[in-house]
Amino acid sequence: MKIVFTALFLSFFYLNTSAQLPQQNLAAPFYHGVASGDPLIDAVIIWTRVAPINQTENKVEGKWLVAMDAAMKNQVQIGVFETDDSKDYTVKIDVTNLKSNTYYYYQFEAFGKKSIIGRTKTAPKKAESDALNFAVVSCNNFQDGYFNGYRVISKRNDLDAVIHLGDYIYEYGEGGYNRKNLARNLSPTTEILDLADYRMRYSQYRLDIDFIKVHQQHPFICIWDDHETANDSYKDGAQNHNPKYEGDWETRKKLAKQAYFEWLPIRNHPEQKINRILKYGDLADLIMLDTRLEARDKKPQDMFAADYMDSTRVILGKEQREWLFDALKNSTAEWKIIGQQVIFSELNVGWVDFRDRQRSENYFLDIWDGYPVERTKVIDFLKESRIENTVLLTGDFHSSFAYEVADNPTNSENYNPENSKGAVAVEFVTPSITSSNFDEILSKYRSRKIEQCLDEPCPMFPFFYKKNPNPHLKYVDLRKHGFIILNVTKAQTQASFYYLETIDKRSDDYYFETALATKSGQNHLQVVAEIIPKSLAEAAKNIENTTGKRTIISGIYQKENATYVQLYTAFPNVEYDFCLSLLNEQKELIKTFPCKFKGRTVYTVHFSSTALPKGKYYLRLENDTILEEDLYYFEN
Repeated sequence: MKIVFTALFLSFFYLNTSAQLPQQNLAAPFYHGVASGDPLIDAVIIWTRVAPINQTENKVEGKWLVAMDAAMKNQVQIGVFETDDSKDYTVKIDVTNLKSNTYYYYQFEAFGKKSIIGRTKTAPKKAESDALNFAVVSCNNFQDGYFNGYRVISKRNDLDAVIHLGDYIYEYGEGGYNRKNLARNLSPTTEILDLADYRMRYSQYRLDIDFIKVHQQHPFICIWDDHETANDSYKDGAQNHNPKYEGDWETRKKLAKQAYFEWLPIRNHPEQKINRILKYGDLADLIMLDTRLEARDKKPQDMFAADYMDSTRVILGKEQREWLFDALKNSTAEWKIIGQQVIFSELNVGWVDFRDRQRSENYFLDIWDGYPVERTKVIDFLKESRIENTVLLTGDFHSSFAYEVADNPTNSENYNPENSKGAVAVEFVTPSITSSNFDEILSKYRSRKIEQCLDEPCPMFPFFYKKNPNPHLKYVDLRKHGFIILNVTKAQTQASFYYLETIDKRSDDYYFETALATKSGQNHLQVVAEIIPKSLAEAAKNIENTTGKRTIISGIYQKENATYVQLYTAFPNVEYDFCLSLLNEQKELIKTFPCKFKGRTVYTVHFSSTALPKGKYYLRLENDTILEEDLYYFEN
């Protein structure tokens, strides 16, 4: 079926940005805003999506602009773009020949309409910057709460980039991973399996106003984790993939990667790989890894499995491991910052006998603890090559940790927790933006007890554990949502942990809890004071409807013998008896569809294509009691 839009959408709400950018009208056809990413000293990716309107052909053409000012008066580059349904109408431009360490503003135009204006920043050359600031985030499950972390981050003026460590979307169907039963519905409502599914899910996430704001204000540096494909995924499969019912894994993985590269502002790669290096002058090299889909073997069943210490089981793989070693060895930057998906350091949960290393488990084997031989190879390389100032940034775990990295740290001959002798690096694990914490999965009581078992003799099992099971762990929190602000100077790298007051409703409230820093050449973590942001922007307003128009069609997607229509409303506290009509070629009514937006922003309507005779059809969007003559034409 070929689908074409034939009606002009009106703008439907304002996005009042923070002080960095003026208030702008978020209009058709750019409903998903703008984004930027992967900054280099002379280039950056800019992104948008164009909903095709008044088109009788698949192809959409438009223009992009880059300027030195937020008013887009001092334009330095202009170009044209072309997109179509093979890219889900997304646009990604690699803008080159830019100045280093410079803020730029950008905008897109199509169908005589302009997108909101985005802001981005290129990386510095050597000696151009004496400090870097990154927001470090991960795990933003839409069903689990509101993206208040992105709301807060969008208001900061002091960031060089946002580092996203994965779980940008979640693949589960509605209710499949929703611990709080918030009215945050999904599109589609089922688990996502094919290309149309993944595209709809990205579209739905990127319609969130706080996601729009944070992408508008800051460039992103992204890697995927497992939920961009399926839970606990690896090279050849996933815990949440059953080939018998869900098809071929290689096909699903390929389509998930395609949607990821379409919807995120990541630089394209011919083999769709995400490991890469982004250089920030002489201060830092950001070395981004793929510990998930590139080469990871299936994790062992448990720590007592015969193959637990199998030297052939890898999480990086030989090719990527050697690439990492070359990147570390050849780096001339003061700090080598490794962005990766899962916890690298040993995590002993504290209820087994630590005295026998072969039985010193980890219950969580989806992290590096399931791949101990390859982890030792990395630690040995850092030690033997005398690589200094290595900092690992990690997501995935929905918790906060700060580690001194050492091999077998419970052995006092290998590591001294008092003076950090034996440590070869440090690791900071960022909390989740919304995804369920331990207390939301278990209970507040049990999560507190587990927290205690991580950094002191375990009160739950004192007979077995009379000693600190994780002497290398310097900070832990299993119960709060938030983000890290990473400050990098020549003298030290500091991670400040910020937490959100709530994610159950939209809120600007957050607080600083603690900060830990490692000085150059030490691999030793110490608690330090917060670095106060240079400036905080004024609060941004919520979405305002300016046309009286209640809903828009944000996307139409085909799936085998069905058509899915994704609807978005800026006023979720309503419920219509019908809001969408299907008409034949003579514009006679065939069927109406109810829209149950009550407490929700996105709703998906679908109908069978095979039930319709061949011919021309229209979709009409209804708004309150006014019948809008917005017709969406398709041929069956």
